Amino acid sequence: MEWMRPVLVAAATVAVVALVGLASRWMRRRPTPAIGGGVRLPIVIALLGWLILVAGALMALVAFGLDEADDPVPMRIASVAMVLGGLGIVVLHRNWRLAVLDDRVYQRTALGRVRCVVYDDIVASSLRSHRGVPVLEVRGSDGDRVVVNPASFDVRPVLQAIAARGYRGHVGERWS
Repeated sequence: MEWMRPVLVAAATVAVVALVGLASRWMRRRPTPAIGGGVRLPIVIALLGWLILVAGALMALVAFGLDEADDPVPMRIASVAMVLGGLGIVVLHRNWRLAVLDDRVYQRTALGRVRCVVYDDIVASSLRSHRGVPVLEVRGSDGDRVVVNPASFDVRPVLQAIAARGYRGHVGERWS
């Protein structure tokens, strides 16, 4: 029976890795639609934020309810940090949106600021890789800047507008 525990641990590890991989693949193929058009961050982001928020709130109840503990201050600080971190993730999920239209692209940031770049007003664009992740950056004539991962979101209209107008990126390349 000594061999049973390592086998169960290995099976649980394989099951968790498989579930995370399947969930990641499913979310990438089915982006979460936003009310009013566009897409938003995957729902797992909101679930993770709520999980951290609730765990931090429960930990805060315990930490601030302890009077006889040796040193409750670190637990109190950690619980407040978890509550604020979870709240930040939930707000991020609630606010962030991306809408790629035929003539413009809208992006609402994590803090709620709306950025809009009309394809006819593009003054600079770049497609680069940041730590192995592709990043598309488009700047409009009014100074608005939209930054998006083209591997995660469908930005074909933006790339087609850039290619049709023959814009050059910051690195001096023309892409199609």
